[in-house]
Order: sequence, then C-alpha cells, then structure tokens
Amino acid sequence: MRCDVGWFRFCFAMIATVLLVSGCGKNPWVKQSSWPDGSKTLFNSTASQADESQPIAQTSGEESTGLSAWQAILEEASSANKLVMVEFVGSDWCRPCQKLEAEVFNTPEFQNWARDRFVTYRADFPKKTQLPLEIAQANEALKLTYESYVQGFPTVLVLDSQGQVISKMGYQPGGVRAWIAKLDAQLQRATY
Repeated sequence: MRCDVGWFRFCFAMIATVLLVSGCGKNPWVKQSSWPDGSKTLFNSTASQADESQPIAQTSGEESTGLSAWQAILEEASSANKLVMVEFVGSDWCRPCQKLEAEVFNTPEFQNWARDRFVTYRADFPKKTQLPLEIAQANEALKLTYESYVQGFPTVLVLDSQGQVISKMGYQPGGVRAWIAKLDAQLQRATY
C-alpha cells in the first residue's frame, strides 16, 4: 500500500505543530553518531560527515522544526539522487537489532555499499538509556508515520525521496553479503 504524499506531509505538519506547541522547537532530527554502548552507527545523514555532532538539517542559522528537518532529509536524497534508509531500532535491549548492527551496519563492506546509495537515519527506541526529549519525540512521530510497516524491531525501511516506502527489511542471519543481496533484490523489483 502506498501512502499519498499530501497525506504524509499533512501528518508531519501536524506532528511538528504538536512538537512546537509542547516546547520542543529544537531540531529533533539530530544526528546520533555515538550510542550509550560506545558503538558507532552508519545511521547518520551524509549531509555533514565532517562533523558528526551537527544536526542533519540546518536552515540559515535558525532552528528547524521536525517537519523542515525531515523535508531536508528528503530534499537531500532527491538532490543527491539517493534513497532514504531509516532504521527503527531498540539499541540497548533488542538482541536482533544489536546483531544487525554488528553483522551488517558496522562492517566496512556495508558502509562502502550504502554510502553512495542512501541518506540514512536511525530512529532509536532504547529502554535503559534516555534520549533527549526532542529526539525521542521525533523518533516516535516517525514511527507513527510508518506504523503499518514498523511492527517490531529492527525494521529498516527504504524510502524514495518523497517518503514512500519501497522496501522493508529486518534482521536475517547470514551476515552482510546475504543482507545486501536480499535488499538489492527487493530494490530491483521495486518501482520508484
């Protein structure tokens, strides 16, 4: 089932409004490069690789709303002719998430393969570690937007630059080559 782009934008506008009204005017789509366990993740925007502490999107010195930052991710994907990869993960409690991270995402093979194909974002839902409120709310809003696809963790969605889902993956045994081969096969069958 494909979502209407207008409905998608309306939903994000409503979510951004709620975040702003609740006092979360800071950019919630912040790059998350280091996790509580000290591991690094590929799931950061490629927009500013030089400085991993910077937000994914910035607008002329002003803080972005979640909506404009998410739009910036989609625009980055469009202008770079890339897809968007979003990982929904429970980093500190979900064993399959941790295995996917170790066996696939943290490997040089995957990172080299993904670098020129995807703008990435990691939506984390930890239980033991508390994320900043803005990030937790933005991750929850993103999960709600794709709730028909995110039935458990880990869920990796590949989106086109309009935010339409074109592929869904999770953990699968077999390592990085098997995971990439399965995703490649899905993407070859997809129409986008």
